[in-house]
Order: sequence, then C-alpha cells, then structure tokens
Amino acid sequence: MARITDAGVKQILDTAIDTSPFITAANLLIDYHLLGQGLTEAILTEIERFYAAWLACGRDPRAQSVRTDDTTVQYQEGQNDYYFELAVSFRGILEREVLL
Repeated sequence: MARITDAGVKQILDTAIDTSPFITAANLLIDYHLLGQGLTEAILTEIERFYAAWLACGRDPRAQSVRTDDTTVQYQEGQNDYYFELAVSFRGILEREVLL
C-alpha cells in the first residue's frame, strides 16, 4: 500500500494531473528495492513522494513561453529536467547508504 497520496505529491509539485499511477509505480519500486534495508518509514515516504513527483513530471507539460497581448503559449514536454538533479542526488545517497 502506498505511503503517500495524490495530495501529498501535490505538496511538492504544482500540477493538475492525477498522480495516482505514478504513486503506485513509485511504491512498488521503493518496496522492492528499499524495504528491509534499514531505512525508516519517514525516509521511505519521502523517497516515494519525490520519486512519484519525478515520474509525474514526464506527463505534465509546462508553459515554456507566454505572450500576453496575442495570448500565445508554447509547451515543453515535461519538467523532468528540473527534477533530474534531485533523482541523481537520491541515487547517489541510496548507493552510498543502502545499495553498496
């Protein structure tokens, strides 16, 4: 069972999309790889929250540029670039503390 909710993900990610599928994926992967590794439930919850948010970013287009008078908006694919550094940081922490 997931440790977080859609509302919990939306505390750190401003989005209108349903994050439930990403929460499910994050939960399954966190349980498979990290459960029983000595991490507290609080740490597992935060890892799950940020991983679900990172996954959701790939499906959440953001305005790349906005023009006022003619109302022109261009969208980019998602926000994964913004969260890429976070994912790399978590991976480094996990490799040092848990997986190695």
